[in-house]
Amino acid sequence: ILGDGSILKSLITEGVDPALNPVFGDECLVHFVGTLPDGKVFNDTRKRDQPFKFMLGAESVLEGFDEGVATMRKGERAVFKLSPDVAYGSLGARDDQGWQVPPDTPVTFDIELIDVIKVGVEVGDQPRATPEEIARGYGREDVGPGGEDCAGRCSWERKGAEVLVAVPVAEDIQSKDIEYDFKEKAVFVAARGEVLLEGVPGCDLAFEDCYWELDADASGRRCLFVHLQKKGQLTARWPEKLFKD
Repeated sequence: ILGDGSILKSLITEGVDPALNPVFGDECLVHFVGTLPDGKVFNDTRKRDQPFKFMLGAESVLEGFDEGVATMRKGERAVFKLSPDVAYGSLGARDDQGWQVPPDTPVTFDIELIDVIKVGVEVGDQPRATPEEIARGYGREDVGPGGEDCAGRCSWERKGAEVLVAVPVAEDIQSKDIEYDFKEKAVFVAARGEVLLEGVPGCDLAFEDCYWELDADASGRRCLFVHLQKKGQLTARWPEKLFKD
């Protein structure tokens, strides 16, 4: 789903026609069964006869769960295989009885999207916006100019799954001169000891997929291009500033 193999989807039952797809801000009612690689069930809403409701894109569920349901339509049932990076990660999940999901373990969810509840969102005195209106500009539709930042030293652009930052550098800057450190909630990039980018990014990052490159911009000026990959690529939207205050 994300293009990196971290979420694999197998369709079991197609959804209803006409299609009703959830978008950012919708409430989703689902049944799901979570299993480990050995087939052991660690969570089963069907067995409890208790459907689960959550808001899509609100980061209240696992990233892989959120991204998976975002691809479904009402009435659809599908199986999603999640890598640890988009599931329980290095922490795993445990209760009073011990480990439910050990650290660094891939998991599988059999999910049925029972219903999609369209919920408008009210901002101040403004009219209620539909989830479809909210979704425009989110996830992979988060495209367009971002503006200038870093005290005017860099420019950035929204490119869907990523934000592309351009920082002009000296013509003789080489790859060996670049220092960098990408984390989920931190960015650091320097050239020959001069800090070019540093701060808390506007969105959480899929930091292992972030990278940089040296190249010329459209005007021929040498730049360091930094590709910041958004975590939650189907639902996240970068705010107005590149870095949080």
